[in-house]
Amino acid sequence: PRRSPELRRGPGTGCGGTVSDLAIACASGAFKGVFIHGVLSALEEQGVTAAAYGAVSSSALPAAYAAMQTTRRVGAEYWARTARRLEIPGVGMSQIVQETIDEHGPSLSGGLCGRAGRPRLLVAASAVRTREAAVMTQGPQARRLGRKLLVAAAKRDSTWADTHLRLDVFDSRQGSKYELLDKHNFAEVLYATTRMLHAWDVPARIGGQPYVDGSYRCLCPVRELAALGYRRILAIHTDPGPAYTDFFQTAVIEEMPGVELSHVRPARKLEDVGVAFVRAEPAGLLLAYEEGFSRGQAWARERGG
Repeated sequence: PRRSPELRRGPGTGCGGTVSDLAIACASGAFKGVFIHGVLSALEEQGVTAAAYGAVSSSALPAAYAAMQTTRRVGAEYWARTARRLEIPGVGMSQIVQETIDEHGPSLSGGLCGRAGRPRLLVAASAVRTREAAVMTQGPQARRLGRKLLVAAAKRDSTWADTHLRLDVFDSRQGSKYELLDKHNFAEVLYATTRMLHAWDVPARIGGQPYVDGSYRCLCPVRELAALGYRRILAIHTDPGPAYTDFFQTAVIEEMPGVELSHVRPARKLEDVGVAFVRAEPAGLLLAYEEGFSRGQAWARERGG
């Protein structure tokens, strides 16, 4: 496809088509992350590569592919294969995520971590900061706690998370204000950021510290990218409504002084086409991916330059 004439190569980035002042924040959403994958695929095809990708939960792998410029090659089949795996007895979300990280993690970490000229990758995860919560999240009570947190989220009550969880951000750029994301902890971070307690049965640790899904503290790392000085941010969401800061919808992501913030989101609930958080129909995954691709193309034409 013809590249949009507004797009330009950022100075000193070392990556063809990189827009040096752009950062992309990718929201959580489990299977609904297929929409984000579609958006990133379209941007890649249009020659738009950000200087930084921030991600949380299921968007971490697509963001890593985008930073490596391999999003299109992976495509929607990645999601369809994942959905089919869930039909196998004894295979759950934990096993699927771990298998995917085992397959793709080494090449992604080797290509991104500590590599000059590559976009930086930031991944948000929720650190468990109390002994009480460590027992509850890493033991047999975890699934029950996860269901309680779903109820709390429906009531917009973040009391438990405020007390027991802390947001940590892992950054592939050395010297960052955030924790370092490197080859040694890459697999642990990418698994930990996805671990929703009600649906993941394998505990998550990073460097021996217990963690849970990043979305409990951060649904889309817009503010975390802005804190690094990025002033042009594209936020990609998996729901059509307001963009909230965390799983408990305690606040809406607002405009920030000096930051040009744009949003890409689906036009309808992805559940309407058969794509929910932990279940998805193959045909629905393709529809969600294609909608994301179309919206990514539109953003590149209108805002990419």
